[in-house]
Amino acid sequence: MKLKSIFAAAAFMAAAFSAEALVGVEQYIPDSSGEYVYYKDSTFSRESYIGFLYYDEGTYGMRYYAPANAESPAKAVELLISVDPSKDHVDMTGERFITQPTPEDTDVINYMHDIFYELTARRQKAGEIKAFDYSKSKQKFTDEGYAVPQDDFTQFGGKATILFDAVVPIFNVKKITDYKGDVVFRAVTAGHITGMEDTAFSNFVPYQEIKNPAKTDAPAPAKKSALTMKIELEGMKALQHSVQADKNWKSQGNSFLWTYGDKALANFTGFEYNEQDKLMADSQLIRMFTESSTANLTDWNSYDIRIVKGVLKISGTKQSKGSRPVHEVRMISKHSGSIYSAFILSVYLDEYNSNRGYYDAIVKSYK
Repeated sequence: MKLKSIFAAAAFMAAAFSAEALVGVEQYIPDSSGEYVYYKDSTFSRESYIGFLYYDEGTYGMRYYAPANAESPAKAVELLISVDPSKDHVDMTGERFITQPTPEDTDVINYMHDIFYELTARRQKAGEIKAFDYSKSKQKFTDEGYAVPQDDFTQFGGKATILFDAVVPIFNVKKITDYKGDVVFRAVTAGHITGMEDTAFSNFVPYQEIKNPAKTDAPAPAKKSALTMKIELEGMKALQHSVQADKNWKSQGNSFLWTYGDKALANFTGFEYNEQDKLMADSQLIRMFTESSTANLTDWNSYDIRIVKGVLKISGTKQSKGSRPVHEVRMISKHSGSIYSAFILSVYLDEYNSNRGYYDAIVKSYK
């Protein structure tokens, strides 16, 4: 643990931000120190996940995790590697294990090395990768991007296709499909650790879907009314946004936060974000609001992202340890200059699944 702390501290102090995360790659969205991504890797005989963590141009974390099953206990292998950032290819200059390796881990460790080399080389070869324009989205989040065929991807059976999107940190890889069209490597979440003591990357376990959730009671009919908020920022004229809800919702002492018993909450907020290029701004906001954290794991497979009439809609599932999953929707609107407003609806997933029409109507009424 002491070795991990010293190595990580040096990495964090070396570079907080960088225009390049991988050697020989100029990122459309610069990766910042602490960003990570996890993939489900179906090439293993048991359920397996591989994560990559970016500290700086010369330092990366990697972790393999396999959940327990009927035949085997859970397995985790975590290590840090250093590379020479001045080279135009991966030149590994050092390695430190966070978990104590065993002889049985050798094949997994070799595979982790190989897949890091391969993903770096294929990202280099792909050249410029921009973020997908989600105003054109027609599929769920994990299926949108830029498909690039591969002729010789040995780890995935030869011919394969990589789906790229700059919203994904480090390699910009969302998924890989093999020659049969089966998804063999798929991003399941991304996140951002905030410092040495943040365990979100090292303690990752996959999202656990609740089977057959209990049906909840439908909302009682009530007279419709509007939940509204006015925002004042930097002397700007008052900005107002609202949704049509009903009197089941109770204000928590202001116009910012409303709750529907212990089932759901609605939150209005405003913020400043200084990025004039719309594709870049949307892309950075998508990355920010789909990230996992120590408190919450985001399930990328559940996410749906659309941009309709200039409003960015991000909806998906989050889960905190030991708690019921939450369905969250964010409606983000840009106003003049750098001023944004947002409406956020958070509902327990089982409650949302039982009463989708009710909650979707509230979101649809946003203006």
